[in-house]
Order: sequence, then C-alpha cells, then structure tokens
Amino acid sequence: MPENNKRTAAAASKDALDVVKQKARDLTAGAADAAGAAKDKAMEWSSAAADKAGDALQDLGKELTKVVRRYPLQSVLAGLVVGFLLARKMKS
Repeated sequence: MPENNKRTAAAASKDALDVVKQKARDLTAGAADAAGAAKDKAMEWSSAAADKAGDALQDLGKELTKVVRRYPLQSVLAGLVVGFLLARKMKS
C-alpha cells in the first residue's frame, strides 16, 4: 500500500508540475504578445512625433523666410552679428 500511495503522490506531483509548466508557457506567450504590441505602439507614436517635428521645422523655415524677405538688411546684419559671436566663442 505505501508504494501505491507513493506512486499516486508522484503522479499527482507530476500532473501538478505539468500544469504549472503549461501555465508558464501560456504566460510567456502572452507577455511576448504584449511586448510586441507595446513595441508597435511605440513605433507608431515615434513616427507621429517625427512627422509633427518635421512639420514644425518646415513652418519655422517658412516664417524665417518671410522675415528675411520683409527685413533683408536687418537679417544680413543679424547674420553677421551671430557669425561674429560664434567665431569669438569658437576661438576661446
């Protein structure tokens, strides 16, 4: 009888271990799916942010062009001052 109980306990332990292993596999697969979905969403968001940043830079360029066309002499003088200051900064 004790050997029969040992076999029954061993079989129950093996069954429990199999169930735990299967649950671990299921959880691992679910985590991999969630990680993939998170990666896809992050890529989507970064693409949208890059598009918005590109649009903002284009708008800035258009505005700067309007200012230079409206005030050409002042723009040239501002460019010279900025160039002079950058040259001084790079020299020291």
